[in-house]
Amino acid sequence: PMGPVTDAAAADHEIEALFPRGSTNLLEGLRLGLTTFDAKVQAVRQGQDEKEQALQTSLSRGRDEFLSAVQVVLAELMISRGAVVIIDRRNIVMQADLIDITEAAIAAIDQRLGDGTTATPVTN
Repeated sequence: PMGPVTDAAAADHEIEALFPRGSTNLLEGLRLGLTTFDAKVQAVRQGQDEKEQALQTSLSRGRDEFLSAVQVVLAELMISRGAVVIIDRRNIVMQADLIDITEAAIAAIDQRLGDGTTATPVTN
């Protein structure tokens, strides 16, 4: 982080940009400065939006790759337990512990693909 002296210098620079020296018409100088400042703000916002979109795309791709990689393991676990569906825990209101296969699924996935501490190539 920048210290107070640098922050003040940066603020002074921004103020000078808003009110250009030598401007004969204060209103025109202010209008020009505000237009420039607005363009900077819009550029920063666009950059942040692009970063967020890239992050969301990356997360979605990672989730899809993981689900693709664990599909066979989960199918085998479903067959061995006689299950017909796997439901995300966040969608459950009440459950009996004997039907919760979360720990068994994690153990089976870790055994087949690793525990996630190292990069493992996705294979189908």
